[in-house]
Amino acid sequence: MGKAADDLELAIDNARFGSRLAREARAASVKKVRGILTQTGDYVRTTANGDAEILASSGFDMAKIPEPIGLPGTPERLVVLMGPLSGQTELKWRRVRGAAGYSVERSDKDPDVKANWQVLGTTPKAHFVDSGLTSFAPYWYRVSAIGFAGQGNPCAALMGRAA
Repeated sequence: MGKAADDLELAIDNARFGSRLAREARAASVKKVRGILTQTGDYVRTTANGDAEILASSGFDMAKIPEPIGLPGTPERLVVLMGPLSGQTELKWRRVRGAAGYSVERSDKDPDVKANWQVLGTTPKAHFVDSGLTSFAPYWYRVSAIGFAGQGNPCAALMGRAA
């Protein structure tokens, strides 16, 4: 491994201001070192057989153990704009970590009454266009993130008017 590292260092220096041939030699050296590192890592993994103490003493950096995210957070910075066409509104918000999609809801009545909210749909993106609305009528919107653990809390309701 030491010789391969020295060869790679030399190939990098030669390719810095060198010819196309020198850059190809560097690429071949990088491929060789990656192969050696992969083979060595595989050997360490099979020899350690899951023993964390042996893996920690191997000299390799340990990978982070994945943890479940849980319920996604609440979308922030919701903005409701007049849409590009008459009878449309355009909603935008900041993406939420761990969200696979978003549920968009609208109310054309009192937003404090739970029964007044209607689910418009879901989207994987952090924006949504609502159409078929009465121009300049007030509409309240809220968005909640949907993750693998379920649906998070909706953001605060925001009023907008259709174009």
